[in-house]
Amino acid sequence: MTVIVGFTDGKTFSIGGDAGAYDEGGLYQLSAEPKVWKVGDSLIGGSGSFRVIEVARKSGLSDPYALRNHLHEANVSGE
Repeated sequence: MTVIVGFTDGKTFSIGGDAGAYDEGGLYQLSAEPKVWKVGDSLIGGSGSFRVIEVARKSGLSDPYALRNHLHEANVSGE
């Protein structure tokens, strides 16, 4: 389970998330890198595979379609 939350007061925006990987037994791994990051004027949050999140973050892309295409071309497995 991943928790990502956003907040705005109409002038400023923030987003945050947990740093763990969970299964039915609870926490089984912590991420060394955040699941939420900023690219330009965009705030991005990822869930699922730490590898997919890492490739997405390192891409520097904020456009959702460009990011989707990058992940597809990188052939990153979600496992």
